[in-house]
Amino acid sequence: MGATLALDMLPSKIFQVFYNTLMPSDDLMSDRIRLRTAPIDSITIRILPGLSRSQLDKLTLLEFGETAESLENLPILMEAAERKMGLPARSEESHFSEDTLQIEVHGPTLPRLTLIDLPGLIRTGNQSHIDLVTSITERYIQNKRSIILAVVGAHYDRQNQEITKMATKYDPNGERTFGVITKPDTTERGTPGEQTWIKLAQNLYPGFIFHNGWHVLLNRNETEVIENTSTEERNEKERQFFEDPAREWSKVNPENWGAQKLKESLVRLLVDHLKRQLPSLKMEIEKKLIPIQEESRRLAASLKSKEDAGDILRKRCADMRNITSKAAEGTYNDNTDYFKLYDQPKWLEDPRLLRSKIEIEADKFQTNMKSGGRHLQSTWNPEKPPRPPRWKHTLTL
Repeated sequence: MGATLALDMLPSKIFQVFYNTLMPSDDLMSDRIRLRTAPIDSITIRILPGLSRSQLDKLTLLEFGETAESLENLPILMEAAERKMGLPARSEESHFSEDTLQIEVHGPTLPRLTLIDLPGLIRTGNQSHIDLVTSITERYIQNKRSIILAVVGAHYDRQNQEITKMATKYDPNGERTFGVITKPDTTERGTPGEQTWIKLAQNLYPGFIFHNGWHVLLNRNETEVIENTSTEERNEKERQFFEDPAREWSKVNPENWGAQKLKESLVRLLVDHLKRQLPSLKMEIEKKLIPIQEESRRLAASLKSKEDAGDILRKRCADMRNITSKAAEGTYNDNTDYFKLYDQPKWLEDPRLLRSKIEIEADKFQTNMKSGGRHLQSTWNPEKPPRPPRWKHTLTL
């Protein structure tokens, strides 16, 4: 129920600000990136199933969890998670997912911050993909408690970057939106296009004036990533770019450019947003408590003595024991109020019918072993050289 930062596009650039490492780009799903302060570095990946997933799929995906000590293993962990979700290999055709990849990173220099990286909005291609990505993005940014971190690249036409349009749609007063401009070095010096981006960075461009303003970030280019340039080199290059008097970008306030200032701004932004949300959050909690408190009062009024309470507790325990026994035996007809019986395959998704599902899977396993199993026959004599084992395609159970 707390505030989070919802991003769109180029999440690895923002991630690099906090961890000095590029996160593998993944535009197929949304990522929940949780940064936490801890004495040692570690990273954990989990999967949060989408709303449309079946109950069985949800249980399967929730079981997934991989941990590593080094961020260098992040690409391997992400690929394992994508396989678990049934996504195609990166070299194959794109397939968007409603699932969320939760990446929790611990480190001694990290702030306590949660970022939601959303798939980049698309305008062309498969209409079902366009609709899915749009619905995922809207679900997050229309939440009044989310901060919209609108990341736009100066190497693209500003008018064609959908996130700014969507941000102004759901946050018309610009109270929750914080703009971030990347790749300012790709603009042509002295051109009207560069002047537009600089006005945007100064929070002076009509229609895109946000209460939280804009920030500009100059990150490593592809060559520098391959050469693994140091953080110090990256910061020095950024400083020289923005302090170069020959560049119009030097007009941008020093508080509104650079990796370190962005880190400070995001943490401050989240704290301020939480302070503003606390009164409404308190009212919402109190509102949800009302029916629970009323139910508690009704329950208390119906009890005349401690003996009555003891009788109710004993009956509840007996009911639980009976249900557990029937579930273990697989006899569901005796309590159809609890064991909802469905037609296959829907009922297999109900975890209350676990015994039956286990039996069905066991029958399938036995059938497969009978039809395709093998047994190994091998003899051994210490006085003779060993012979290779002989495989037989029959199996007696």
